Amino acid sequence: MRLFWICISLIGEEIITAALTLPFVSLLMKRANKRQAWIYGAIIGSLLFGMLHFRAYDWNLYQMLIPIGLGRLPFTWLWVKSDSLWPAVITHILYDVLIFLPAILFGI
Repeated sequence: MRLFWICISLIGEEIITAALTLPFVSLLMKRANKRQAWIYGAIIGSLLFGMLHFRAYDWNLYQMLIPIGLGRLPFTWLWVKSDSLWPAVITHILYDVLIFLPAILFGI
């Protein structure tokens, strides 16, 4: 049951990141080419997503911005390249399950 809720949570994370990223991409496309707009928009959206974790990481800016924020850029890249959130969602689920499965199974 825990894995089910993790999957639901990760779908939400991808939707939230898209909601944070798309307005910046839209604004940046007025001033830059499409590729640049997506690069900068993805970085801004990812950093903002990382900042949403302030309570979970006790305001540790490094943890929020680098591993959590910028660490999600590969998922955003999958989203942009496929023009769908599903590859990012599936990859994010597989990634997190592989990382957290030992903790879930062995209570670490």
